[in-house]
Amino acid sequence: MSLERPGMMVRWVVIVRGRLARPCGPMPVGSWLLLLTAALLLYGFNLSGARALTEHEIYVAGVAKQMDDSGDLLLPRVGDQLWLEKPPLPHWLVIACNRLDGSWDEATARWPSVLSGTAVVLLIAGLTAQWFGPTAGLLAGLFQASCVYMITYARLAEADMLLCALTTGALTVFARLQAGWMPQQRQLGRGGWVLFWCLIGLTNLVKGPLFGAGLVLGVIGCWQITRRDWRGVVAMFSPLGLCLAVGLAVAWPLSVAYREPAAWELWRDHLLGRAAGTVDFNSKPFWYYLTCWPWQLLPWTPLLFIAALPSARTAWEQKNSPERFLWCWALAPLVLLSLSRGKHHHYLIYALPALAPIMAQGGLLLAGSIRTRGRLALHWGNLCIRIFAPAAAIAAAIVGWRSNTFRGDCVVMGLTSLALFTAVGWLTRRAWPAASMAATIGGVLWLEVYVHGWVMPRRDPSAADRQFLQAVASEVPADARLVACGGGEIARHIFYIDRHVEGHWELVQLKADPRSGALYVVARGRDAQQLEHLGRVEQLSQSRQTRRETSPEDRYTLFRVDPERLVQGAAAPHRE
Repeated sequence: MSLERPGMMVRWVVIVRGRLARPCGPMPVGSWLLLLTAALLLYGFNLSGARALTEHEIYVAGVAKQMDDSGDLLLPRVGDQLWLEKPPLPHWLVIACNRLDGSWDEATARWPSVLSGTAVVLLIAGLTAQWFGPTAGLLAGLFQASCVYMITYARLAEADMLLCALTTGALTVFARLQAGWMPQQRQLGRGGWVLFWCLIGLTNLVKGPLFGAGLVLGVIGCWQITRRDWRGVVAMFSPLGLCLAVGLAVAWPLSVAYREPAAWELWRDHLLGRAAGTVDFNSKPFWYYLTCWPWQLLPWTPLLFIAALPSARTAWEQKNSPERFLWCWALAPLVLLSLSRGKHHHYLIYALPALAPIMAQGGLLLAGSIRTRGRLALHWGNLCIRIFAPAAAIAAAIVGWRSNTFRGDCVVMGLTSLALFTAVGWLTRRAWPAASMAATIGGVLWLEVYVHGWVMPRRDPSAADRQFLQAVASEVPADARLVACGGGEIARHIFYIDRHVEGHWELVQLKADPRSGALYVVARGRDAQQLEHLGRVEQLSQSRQTRRETSPEDRYTLFRVDPERLVQGAAAPHRE
């Protein structure tokens, strides 16, 4: 029922400092502080100045603001329509951040994801250190923090990184309980299983019923089946933990269904429709996820290829090895998700943390080869100096020559890449693995901070819309009625306009009261004609550019509607 110490592969791995990796043990405080600093810098740098909320983020942030304004924390809404596609835990966390910060901006909406991503990094680093030593733990944490998928979703106000933190936490607790590494396990085991089941229950409040729980239990089921040891299943039984998990999972759906009975049908259609590919219309072939993980793990994918074969061999030969648990964690969700016709690349991120420890082993293998001046190190050094360095400089020069907007950025990134590859190649050929690894990681972190903190905000297709919406409040009298129309996109208007906004999905349902004076409406430019049934329409301002527009008529526009025209028009025939 317990995981064995690392397999034979790790015993012959020569680590960066030239010593054999310690089989297990906690990381020093300095390593924890380094990981914490790196994660918070990567994920939290320039959040407010980064790009505007995306189309998916706005359904978390905008709904959270409307819930807070209305005081109804049970039923998520977008304007006058219920929004029950996703549970409310992400909304509640955004509201909690707003209560601490006092403002509604991108940083407030994204901090739950920042903290969730940081938690994933620390969990993976700690688990790897227990299995493969503190050096491997530090490398796994740094690789985990700087993967493409992590720096993408840990900076977005979406539910994915929060769910990733919960699933990673549940599997980490399970692994530690199975391994017996917790002090006085008999006394703490019951509390550990309660924590495990509570994390399982919380997953149902993030991404919908049974999704996160199914992935976690699928990994554990794969692990137990391949070991043929059912004592592990019996050990998971915790009456208190199971009751808490069920309570956390069903409390919100039952409360919503009591107030809105139609919610059951919506959830059923949504869950089954995604599996059948009829909802979201994002059907992909069964092998789709095999094309996703290589680019999601960049820039560390080569290290996975280095360590994958020996790690998989250990997993095959030793049924209780950490390697087998990691490969079950990586492969079981991939298989389960591939059975669904509806697929998104970000669904796979819950399986990818399992590969960080294997990439760390690849880094240790590469470091050992560098120290002993092996052929792998020689080839890597030559590639860096002769191929990668000039290629990076040439690519930056071409992009800068074709783009006036990013010419300066291309110069910075080109020179950085040139210096980085040259330094790494030179240090590798000199057989200095620690310096080579430090230069590589430091260069990657710098480039990622620069790109996400400075470059991407200037490529934001929604920047003009954000500027327009933030200015609306100053153009509308404080006592006037302000309405946003246009379907789900009104969540963006509600979030960015710094005052109360009524949301109406359909223009035809909008009514004006002549006694309340002028009506102010945020809609698309093409909606001016439909607004004429309310009164005289005047365009006050318009966004310079709206995302995915095909003509200026698609741009967000602020209208002033004067209902007095309708009153006068109705009275004129009577006077004649």
